[in-house]
Amino acid sequence: MSWRIILSAEESLLPRVCLQGLEERFFATLRMTCQLTYDASYGSASSTGEGMPQEVHFRRIRSNFSFLVSNFDFRVSIVIFSLLMCFPRSLLAQQGERSVEDATGKYHFLGPDDTLGLLEEEGKIKGYLDVVPGEEESDDVLSFTITLGSRQGNHIEFKTSKIHQKYYRFSGSVERGSGKHEGDPDYARLVGDLSIVSVNGDTGAESTESKHVTFRSKGKAEDSD
Repeated sequence: MSWRIILSAEESLLPRVCLQGLEERFFATLRMTCQLTYDASYGSASSTGEGMPQEVHFRRIRSNFSFLVSNFDFRVSIVIFSLLMCFPRSLLAQQGERSVEDATGKYHFLGPDDTLGLLEEEGKIKGYLDVVPGEEESDDVLSFTITLGSRQGNHIEFKTSKIHQKYYRFSGSVERGSGKHEGDPDYARLVGDLSIVSVNGDTGAESTESKHVTFRSKGKAEDSD
């Protein structure tokens, strides 16, 4: 009696690179998916050896596969090591390209006609906030002055002056937007938490309305309008 093992095309195309720990799973799959054909003829020769038992074939395949893996592992390790060495540099370069060096500019605010103007100087944030009130309130634009503001890294926070017993506080980060070049709409974004603080004129008590916001920078065309 003899056993003949016929490997399907799928096994013949299996990658020679096998991580340690997956080898056992590979051979378990190999054992299940191999086509085993039994030749009832005595003394008949098979393509893998004459009269050779099934387990002998399997051990021979396993030995050859392990030899390929052991010789291939070193080259693969070199490639992986090179990629890991290059990754931090490319990541830092991308982060540098995506950072906003200067947050100075005009940004959209809560209303469609509101404008937030920032001026960054040596880590300090100055500027103004023009808010257009609703029709039922007033026709005059309320111009808040930024009285306190700073930037540390990408973190920005500021506080405005008080008008009609109301002022604004912002705390968040400056990030790159979808604009590709400075002067494009949405080149920079202010992303964070905005607090709208109302002060009771009689008691001085403050009530705060907080919301998470994203203020996109205006483009040159918008700025000229």
